[in-house]
Amino acid sequence: MGYLISEIVRQLGFSRSTVARVYQEYMDGGQKTRDWANYKGILALTVRGERRIRRIVRSQRRQTLAQITTQLNDGANRTISKWNVQRSFHRMGFGSRLTYDSTIAQFSP
Repeated sequence: MGYLISEIVRQLGFSRSTVARVYQEYMDGGQKTRDWANYKGILALTVRGERRIRRIVRSQRRQTLAQITTQLNDGANRTISKWNVQRSFHRMGFGSRLTYDSTIAQFSP
């Protein structure tokens, strides 16, 4: 390349770690970074895990998110964070414990 990493950092204003990572990728012969905007990754829960969550929630509707996560992780070979469980709730339609019926909320004069 011909330039020191510190010179590139000063001239372009990027962080040293970013410049070093890009330089290392260049020297390795290819681009290995992920485009995070398009990166979907693997789901934290499989279909079987989602079925297990549904059973846990239906058995005891008053459990907190922490209790459900603990119960889900008991005996599991792969632990799942509360954030992933909550994200799965929303994806499965458990966004709210209460249902809201708009026809009941409307008052007739």
